[in-house]
Amino acid sequence: MRSVTIAVLFALFGTTVVGAQGNTTPAAAKSTQRAGNADSQAWVAQNLQGWPKKTQELAAKLITKYGKPQEKTSRQLFWYGNGPWKRTVLYKEENLTEFPAPHADVLEQVINYRTPVEKFSDLARYNGSVMVSRTNGELVTRSDSEAANFLAVNLVNDIVTGSRSVEQALGYHGQATRALMTGSSDSYLEKIAFNVAASNASTADRNQMAPLIAHQMGKDPVVEEEARRIPTQQEADANALAARDPANAPKSAGASAVIGMRIFDSARGTEELGRVEDASTDNSGAVTYIIVASGGKMSVAPKLTAIPWGAVRSRVQGDRMILDRAQLAGAPAVSHAGGLSDAKQRAAADSYWSRAPGAAAPSETTSEPTSNPNDSANVQRESR
Repeated sequence: MRSVTIAVLFALFGTTVVGAQGNTTPAAAKSTQRAGNADSQAWVAQNLQGWPKKTQELAAKLITKYGKPQEKTSRQLFWYGNGPWKRTVLYKEENLTEFPAPHADVLEQVINYRTPVEKFSDLARYNGSVMVSRTNGELVTRSDSEAANFLAVNLVNDIVTGSRSVEQALGYHGQATRALMTGSSDSYLEKIAFNVAASNASTADRNQMAPLIAHQMGKDPVVEEEARRIPTQQEADANALAARDPANAPKSAGASAVIGMRIFDSARGTEELGRVEDASTDNSGAVTYIIVASGGKMSVAPKLTAIPWGAVRSRVQGDRMILDRAQLAGAPAVSHAGGLSDAKQRAAADSYWSRAPGAAAPSETTSEPTSNPNDSANVQRESR
């Protein structure tokens, strides 16, 4: 029983409990705890007059555990580097919410965490009080207690790593919240259950320039999301095949294998004509069309051209594509990078490139859908 008491006190209050052989007794620990609580409550009474009672109680708990806040305004308290958190903010204003039960979001806590772009919508479905700062590489969660924030952060990590679906996370959140309300224990309420990056060097987005603007300025930046996105197994297999047989393998590769590919003139092999800015895929993930940006200068926007992948697949040489300057210049333009949802623009691209020397027949380029061209099940645009 004594060891359990010691463990509980340490977990709750960070108190080193020492016994007779150099260890503080439970009675001494309780005395220290009471003194800490009294000091915290005195600080709250002096500095947080007019704050909601529950928020004052929460402030006292945080001060007992982490010490006095490093910064204070009339409406906020700030702790930095407290325990596992990069930043903790306690707000005077109560932001009322109903999930998973009615409460006020007053406690904001932050960790360094990189959230893949493709998981943003899943996290939005899971919990509206969870926010992602992509630029800073941070995960922000708000609730009415630290335990609830521990729970949210742990379930976010489960969703991102794929160990739980959104629906499973929602179910577990409700179960753990009931445990919290009834005083039961749950490991997800007690601490962050995974390793947190000490800095955001590995979680923040690298500085980048918008690809079309960079193209206008003659730069060749890495397309951020494609460079950092973890490929699917299908893409990894296709990319490995592409390394062995680059002229043919990309026909089954995902968009990550072609986006960013540079286009060079067939007559002057060193003259760059443009680059692949975007791609669309079919239901299997294979590329069907590419969008090429070409001809842009400082004051002129580049021309965007849609090209059926099958028509130019054989012109891939390693990490580049070789096209005829006049052929690319004469190709019909699309109005914007997402223009492949327009059936007329796709038909114009098919017609033009099917007549190009060495182009594959239209049936080899893609199985063109006959249903609504805006149906995402037929034409899927890869986002960066």
